[in-house]
Amino acid sequence: MLKTICTKELLSNNNVGNRKVETMYSDIWYTLNQVLIEELIEKNCVELPAFGLIRIFRFKRKIKISESGKPNLPIDWIKTKQGWKNGTLKSDRLIYHSRNWGIKIEWSRPKIKNITAYSFKASRTNGQKCNSGVLNKLWAHLASQDTNYLKIPMIN
Repeated sequence: MLKTICTKELLSNNNVGNRKVETMYSDIWYTLNQVLIEELIEKNCVELPAFGLIRIFRFKRKIKISESGKPNLPIDWIKTKQGWKNGTLKSDRLIYHSRNWGIKIEWSRPKIKNITAYSFKASRTNGQKCNSGVLNKLWAHLASQDTNYLKIPMIN
């Protein structure tokens, strides 16, 4: 069950008198999205009434090297950019993540009329802060302990 957030509490925290209504609605949606993201990361599954389930899965990555010599692993941009800045890495080189698993976020929708008008895309940002998106929060949670990824179920 999702944490209950009262609309009156959200409205009382926002000074409506000197703010635009669009900003107030944006803050309310941002707060609700953050609650959903935290629930998803804690329980690996969030049920949205009449909209289906959002689940996190882990999958085993088959590591392959292409003919050009590049692996099919994701690039670790933080370490790569630090290497470029420090001069320890040439500008044509990249550092790749070495984990042999990946994360998949899946939305299973019920068969409801006109549900095709909705879509779900997990983002790194939530329109506000860089660390507010589901992917950034998930990767930060996984990086906080080496064994956190084991709590996410594996699919074939």
